[in-house]
Amino acid sequence: LSGLETLSILFQSWTIDRVITSFYSIEDDQRSVEWIFSTSRVTGYCQLKYLIPDILPDYVDKVIYFDTDMLILEDIAILNSYITEMISKGRMYFSIPS
Repeated sequence: LSGLETLSILFQSWTIDRVITSFYSIEDDQRSVEWIFSTSRVTGYCQLKYLIPDILPDYVDKVIYFDTDMLILEDIAILNSYITEMISKGRMYFSIPS
């Protein structure tokens, strides 16, 4: 199975309310970041997070990016309030209060 097929099957097997998954071709976008130096073997994929606004269609107005090594222990829906706060303050990051 290809990566796309594997991910499609995985996401279809999860029953998560209000979650819609979509997959996008990144081949052209990956070529546009090949020139960026990195010591990582997966450089092209790591750099693609910077191109998320270019990769996604215009009707997508909010994105939560999770790196592959993150472990999510709480409901990710609470992150929406952080996005709203970031937009209101013109930030590209947030810090979670402890």
